[in-house]
Amino acid sequence: KSPVHVGGVVSPFADFIAPGLIISQGMMGPAFANASFSLLVGKIQGTIVDYLQPPLSTAELLAALVGGAMTRAFLV
Repeated sequence: KSPVHVGGVVSPFADFIAPGLIISQGMMGPAFANASFSLLVGKIQGTIVDYLQPPLSTAELLAALVGGAMTRAFLV
C-alpha cells in the first residue's frame, strides 16, 4: 500500500479513498434512480403528460427533476 499524506497525516490509500467512494455511491445511486424511475413510470402509466402539460420550458422542467433527484440524494 502506498501512503497518502492528508493534512499532515499519513494513511494507506484504501483508508483514504474508501469512505469517499462509499458516500458518493450512496448519493449518486438514489439520485439517478429517482429521476429515471419517475420518468419511466410516467411513460408506462401514461402520466407523462403531467410533465409536458404545465407551461414550463425544457430548462425549468430539467431543473425541477434534477432538484428532486438531488434532494432525495441528500436525504438518503
